[in-house]
Amino acid sequence: MTLIIAIKDEDYSWVICDSRVIAGEHNIGEFSKNQKKAFTVKGNKIIGVAGSVRDHNLIYSNKKLFKKDLNFKNLVNDIVPSIFSLFSKNGRVSKSQEGFDEIDSEILIATDSGIWAIYQNGLVREADFISIGCAGDYAEACYLMLKSMDFELDTDCMITRIESSLCKIDGAVGYPLHLFNTKNGFVRSFSNEEEVKEYLYSPCPACMSECGDSE
Repeated sequence: MTLIIAIKDEDYSWVICDSRVIAGEHNIGEFSKNQKKAFTVKGNKIIGVAGSVRDHNLIYSNKKLFKKDLNFKNLVNDIVPSIFSLFSKNGRVSKSQEGFDEIDSEILIATDSGIWAIYQNGLVREADFISIGCAGDYAEACYLMLKSMDFELDTDCMITRIESSLCKIDGAVGYPLHLFNTKNGFVRSFSNEEEVKEYLYSPCPACMSECGDSE
């Protein structure tokens, strides 16, 4: 399974993903040595795929789908139909109980200006916080809780806290974690909880203070 989270910051967006792969009830290890569940696309864009590894292969190998300007209108009218066409040609589209086309995966798209999710039925959603994959309700609850605290977290620390917390309570989410933003692309990986703690409780480059400290 998978958990990919995106949070919109002021001028760009942050994305984090895990690496665990589950086959049935069995953990079969890390996603890939050469690929991550989220990846960068030219033009300050990050794409994440939660669901089938085969679907990820198709999206990763067709990054050109996302090279044009991305906004809600283009996603609904152009990108989603193109994805469904690609998946259909490769036997990756099925019928829902209602008879509608659907895919097995969810796709997250992050740019400097916004973040969107494409769901299995082709629905497009835009928000300041989006999680796809398993444990999404827990991730959103963590986000709302941290937003309500009387101290301010840098966005990179918030998104890393949420993802690492879900590793503890959901066996389908696991290390290593990979952190990105649309300004710099890939930022860093976390191999375990200790590396997360070191990152969270060391001085932040942006504010030179420990994340979570009160003013």
